[in-house]
Amino acid sequence: MYLPFVHTQYYTFEDSLYRLGTDFHTSIKPYREAQVREYTNPDSLDRFGYNNGRFANTWFGRRIFKQHAVWLDSGKFQLFLDPAFNLETGQDRATDSSAYINTRGVQIGGNIGKKVSFYSAFYENQSKYAPYVNDYVNENDVVPGQGRVKEFKGNAFDFSNAEGYISYAPSSHFAFQFGHGKNFIGDGYRSLLLSDYGFNYPFFKVTANFWKIQYTSIWSSFLDIRNRPVVYEAGFPKKWAHFSYLSYNIHKRVSLGLFEGIIWRDRYPSGSSALNLGFANPVIFTHSIFSGLDRSNNAVIGANLKVNVLKTTCIYGQLVVDDFKFGKRGNGYYKNRTGYQVGFKSYNLFKIDNLFVQGEYNTVRPYTYSHTNSVQAYGHFNEPLAHPFGANFREMVGILAYRFRDISVQIKTVSATIGMDMTGFNFGHDIFHENTDLEGTVGSSGNYTGQGAEMKVVVNDVRLGYLINPVSNLNLFLGYTGRKATLSGVESNTSYVYLGFRTDLRNFYYDF
Repeated sequence: MYLPFVHTQYYTFEDSLYRLGTDFHTSIKPYREAQVREYTNPDSLDRFGYNNGRFANTWFGRRIFKQHAVWLDSGKFQLFLDPAFNLETGQDRATDSSAYINTRGVQIGGNIGKKVSFYSAFYENQSKYAPYVNDYVNENDVVPGQGRVKEFKGNAFDFSNAEGYISYAPSSHFAFQFGHGKNFIGDGYRSLLLSDYGFNYPFFKVTANFWKIQYTSIWSSFLDIRNRPVVYEAGFPKKWAHFSYLSYNIHKRVSLGLFEGIIWRDRYPSGSSALNLGFANPVIFTHSIFSGLDRSNNAVIGANLKVNVLKTTCIYGQLVVDDFKFGKRGNGYYKNRTGYQVGFKSYNLFKIDNLFVQGEYNTVRPYTYSHTNSVQAYGHFNEPLAHPFGANFREMVGILAYRFRDISVQIKTVSATIGMDMTGFNFGHDIFHENTDLEGTVGSSGNYTGQGAEMKVVVNDVRLGYLINPVSNLNLFLGYTGRKATLSGVESNTSYVYLGFRTDLRNFYYDF
């Protein structure tokens, strides 16, 4: 089984994985449960206090507070089933508008012997969001990370989504996973290489572990749904992708990861297939070496670095390179498309158990992730595969999280400056804009991060949570999101108060 990747849940056990001297490869998520259990017990039930009253110990009470709704175990076969939902209501005081999320679903999973596991979840949703999120959905036809929508009652959205996988681990050295979901590469809150911000996609993943090395290959396919008057996803242009990631624990304090991602078009304009046997090649960097970074396929390379400076404190960073010309470094050359991340995270800060602090800086130059053929942009379902802001931005993220038994609190701040595109002008923000040849024109030089229409965004989110059932991560929460966005001198504000009740099994990113 794989542990669902939820930032707030991972904070509760990652201190053992990030501990100085640990050989666990932390930079590719979600984690495989069997590997995590070699270092720690990820079950919140065993780590924190929980309801132990008389009702909680009845047959019905155990299924609400302590166990899966359905649990079968015959020794060689285990199966669990739980309702999965997100019920939230809120009010934006800045615009005096209401919002709600009504998600109902189910998750089912289990193990067949010691080598095979499976998981599936389905969600049906009707939602109305804070105004800035509604604007995003109306502009992009997708809910952030959750897929396409149709209109519901005139001012809300109706949509559904599903995820799942089957996994086979013949030994401790190899794992094979075929699924429909997301992957994340990095040690940060954001990833500039491959993140879980966008919508689910089909993939086949092979992971190999030996000595101090972990090697991962992911084959997947994506859809371009922009401005296409079709109903069914099968009618959208398809593109193929391969991601390779090599993680090496160089020293007890240092881990280095190397990354390559490449996007193939599905068909040439002539109608012939654009794929060849090279698509199956799992060897890292061979695609970009032989094809280049700025050719018919969209290649992205990068690196991830983690250094433990204290027992449970590390600094980390990423570098992403979409294209680079060494002879034209200092004049804002448009083909120097790069970005980087630097941050730190600390567990049990000041020797206070379960106190987590993280700080992070991200920046990506204009035109990064884009391509001369917009279908081959580094994106899926109208959303970036890496950072939510696409390109041409600078961002600071700060997170403080603390848990005492079943009660948790998280404070998060995001501050960003984004260079927005303008009508008729591509300043390098939207990764789906075609990256046209600017060689010899005025626009070929003088480019800088933040060019275009400057937009400043500050998002502050405070959330108080109560863990009801740690097995299904069932939470009751109360929170506040304040957002201030200024574009060309025009200011918009959000002051959103919300109350919710959900099985917290996925990351939701509304901090943009």
